Amino acid sequence: MLRPELHIWVWLHGGKSLMKAIIDYKKGSVAFYEDDKLIYLRVGLSQKQLKMIEKEIENKGGKRLHQQSDPFVFLG
Repeated sequence: MLRPELHIWVWLHGGKSLMKAIIDYKKGSVAFYEDDKLIYLRVGLSQKQLKMIEKEIENKGGKRLHQQSDPFVFLG
């Protein structure tokens, strides 16, 4: 099931670790993963705060993985 309020971002941190962020606008939450291990979870965020987080991820080289994309197309 597609959930347009769910945004998934990926980027490399330090050239070694694969980072992933899952931002849920419906729940107002963000979860950060490093190499598929949860390292940070925050709930109760406003829409504005979530947009600021997404902007910061994008500035650090993150790419948003769209739900219709095949896995790992962002690595090319």
